[in-house]
Amino acid sequence: MSDADITGIKKFYLVATAVCAVNAVPAVGSLINSSSANFLTIAVFVISVMILLKPTTEELTKIPCVLGILAALLDAVVFMIGRAEQYALLAFISDYTFPIDFTQQQLFTERQLEAMGLVLTIGALSFISWMFVAVAAVSYSINYTRTKKMAAVN
Repeated sequence: MSDADITGIKKFYLVATAVCAVNAVPAVGSLINSSSANFLTIAVFVISVMILLKPTTEELTKIPCVLGILAALLDAVVFMIGRAEQYALLAFISDYTFPIDFTQQQLFTERQLEAMGLVLTIGALSFISWMFVAVAAVSYSINYTRTKKMAAVN
């Protein structure tokens, strides 16, 4: 790879590391609204595909690209399930009486029990997606460090 190629791919890895890190940190990810989260999901997908299509050396792994794509696809599936079943999710939340007293036994209503599978599915897919994007952020960071070393050698 030439110096220009290494510099270009190094920038892609830096941006991918930053975007995945923002998605992977729970405190930061929960503070942003859904439109920004959707934008970050699309950004992870696009950057991962762009890096995957670029020619690389054997020193750089393609694992973060695949994980980024899988995380973005899982986020999209969760979003579509949530939109399609939004009334069931609202029914799950609306049957609570606030404030919730955690010192007493919590009993679910019939509507909440019907929506429990949906809530657990969305939670599980979101957790898997979060794990993928967290590992992708670390892997992108490792690849970025490797490209910095490659640029220093050239």
